[in-house]
Amino acid sequence: MSSQFVWQKILNITPDSFSDGGLFFGVKALEESFSSAYESGIRCFDFGAQSTAPNARFISLDEEKDRYKKYFLPFIKNMSVTYNLPDCIFSFDTFRPDTISFISEIIKDNKVELKGLFWNDVSGVLDKHSINFLKSGPNRKLILCHNLAQSREESANHDYFKVEIFGLEFIHYLAQYFKKHLESVPDGLAGRIVIDPCFGFSKHHCQNVSILEHFRSFESAFCDGTEFLIGISRKRFLRSLSGLTLDNLAALDDFQDLVLEKLKSTSAGSYCYIRAHRCSLGKI
Repeated sequence: MSSQFVWQKILNITPDSFSDGGLFFGVKALEESFSSAYESGIRCFDFGAQSTAPNARFISLDEEKDRYKKYFLPFIKNMSVTYNLPDCIFSFDTFRPDTISFISEIIKDNKVELKGLFWNDVSGVLDKHSINFLKSGPNRKLILCHNLAQSREESANHDYFKVEIFGLEFIHYLAQYFKKHLESVPDGLAGRIVIDPCFGFSKHHCQNVSILEHFRSFESAFCDGTEFLIGISRKRFLRSLSGLTLDNLAALDDFQDLVLEKLKSTSAGSYCYIRAHRCSLGKI
């Protein structure tokens, strides 16, 4: 059985994200990028207002919320955008429960209809806030990430927290990391957890490569129906692997597509969201 790979388009409303900072830092630019992607067939979008790239400037909760109020709120009020939302999934990349609650209120207050609302929580924490989010609506899913930082607020410091386990032993460790988290999820909600091995977070270069090489073994450790997210777009380890830099984004994105084709051919048949800056339709 072949996997179902679905693009998730990244729209970072930040001035400093490492590869697209400032690109959508404006309502009009955000609307144009969304509309172009939608017309191309993309229905899943991931928004982020706080960069978690290593050494990125830390912003306060108020500043993060202000970016959503300034850019995302007028974006969803645009009638040409609103008309297309009922068949869209919106994902929000934040480690703060208060931020996802704030976004949820914006969506509720403005009567925005969405096919799905995802919390892309890069912290790796699964707690009462995670569970309450899932319980708050039937169309909600939590993207659970592998991140060994010591708290939500330290999520961007993931580079300082790694395990010294490699090869297939690391793949086994990674699967157990998620299974242990899933044990705390109430019955009926586990099916709404999306597993993200989180390429580049709390990992050595060779551990990222091991996930690529042994993804079938990793996904096979979970029950049928488990969904995954693969986010290798423009990652540092991918640049190292390809020998390319952010100065040559087109070639780097082409290399990403080749890697995804390999994953697609070796996958055990799972449903996978492919989180990417450039979504190459027709190649997935």
